[in-house]
Amino acid sequence: EDVDVATSIYLEEVFDSSKANEAQAIYESEMAKINVKETRIDTELTELEAERQAIKSAQDSTKQVVKDNVNMAFKLFS
Repeated sequence: EDVDVATSIYLEEVFDSSKANEAQAIYESEMAKINVKETRIDTELTELEAERQAIKSAQDSTKQVVKDNVNMAFKLFS
């Protein structure tokens, strides 16, 4: 005899909370790992941005010194 899942009175749906709890624990553990990595990456990005700004500032200062020296040299020999 075939059993019709939709109409059978002998079947019932059971929710296995232990599997759901296990899956939730795994999810939370993996999210914690991701959050640690994200924080590390954000910190590294902030440090790299500060380093980039320092390099840009040094380049700008060097360009200004070179420009000032060239202008001073032209004034001396004019």
